[in-house]
Amino acid sequence: MSLKQIGLTGGIGCGKSTVSGFFSELGACVIDADILARQAVLPASQGFKQVVGLLGQDVVDIHTKNLDRKKIASLVFAQPLLKQQLEVIVHPIIAQLYEQCLCNANIQGYHWVIYDAALLIESQKYKAMDLIIVIDVPHAIQKQRLMLRDGLTDLQAQLRIQSQMPTEEKKKYADIVIDNSQSVAVTYEQVKYIFNDLKTRFG
Repeated sequence: MSLKQIGLTGGIGCGKSTVSGFFSELGACVIDADILARQAVLPASQGFKQVVGLLGQDVVDIHTKNLDRKKIASLVFAQPLLKQQLEVIVHPIIAQLYEQCLCNANIQGYHWVIYDAALLIESQKYKAMDLIIVIDVPHAIQKQRLMLRDGLTDLQAQLRIQSQMPTEEKKKYADIVIDNSQSVAVTYEQVKYIFNDLKTRFG
């Protein structure tokens, strides 16, 4: 059986990290697009040089020498064209890293993987998935969680949410929807049920 790819996505602040963490705890192989994005722009890498060339030296943290992700976010979320230019640089590198992860998972004997990616649908990566899981939270809860998590103002949180595809639109692509508007325990039970179902289907 070929390796099955399960896409996991949802809007910013919807709780993807929590859900993917539960899948990982239960024994699933989780590939995190955010981690791949960090690896794609490690200092001295080609990706790093291209991003600095696009956004300027100011986006480099003077202490760690890494890219300052918060500074980059504040720049690109308010400028769709700049955000698109950044994605043109980073997405192909992420795609290469993802393929390496699939090879490793296959070698380790996994039958399926979870790909946790905020831009799964926007980047068209969903087309490569065998199944798509979308995490759903009401807009008001999403914005509140984002403000608390990142210390954003109401307007800043709203701009970041609007920079992505609306959750209602993402749900049109979903095979499975996880409701993450209640307690952590309720979300865990949903993830556990889905995990067991995937094991039954794919091994």
